[in-house]
Amino acid sequence: MNDHAYVIFHKSLMHASHWISRDTGELIALTPMQKILWLHIKDRHDFFTGLGKSWFESHEAIGEAVNCSRDTVITFMQALEQHGYLEVARRTVRGSQLQNTYVILADLKVTHVPKQAKAARVAAAAPVTTPVQVTAAAPVAPKLPVSTSPHSDFEDDPFANVSVLPTREAA
Repeated sequence: MNDHAYVIFHKSLMHASHWISRDTGELIALTPMQKILWLHIKDRHDFFTGLGKSWFESHEAIGEAVNCSRDTVITFMQALEQHGYLEVARRTVRGSQLQNTYVILADLKVTHVPKQAKAARVAAAAPVTTPVQVTAAAPVAPKLPVSTSPHSDFEDDPFANVSVLPTREAA
């Protein structure tokens, strides 16, 4: 059986919304495609270093492997390099052709920022405006209670939308 048929996707990476710069400590938004790219990059790097070789692969081959564009690969790998996770050695081969070899310097440090915290930061940064007086409208029929709020954050808390209804025994 091929040991490289699967990639381990840790729950911390699956749940992460941001990655942390090793150089500046800033939080950088982490997209689902970047998660997949990181898994592929880490897997290929580990495979080649396990053989005692340097990892080199074209941006096109990486993009093809994870079904994304060459530009997406380049942008993410440049960000990894800029923030201290990836070292890229560029060398000339066959006269004028360039080849990149990659070394992962550290495992990607990720974190999750809940939507409530993001909303609080945006609300705190919003400019203060003067209140507008609203005239009363015609009365509206009361709404029936619902089990979940219309603005629930299901992605942040998988049990946020779960409500418990009393059973016959409890009633």
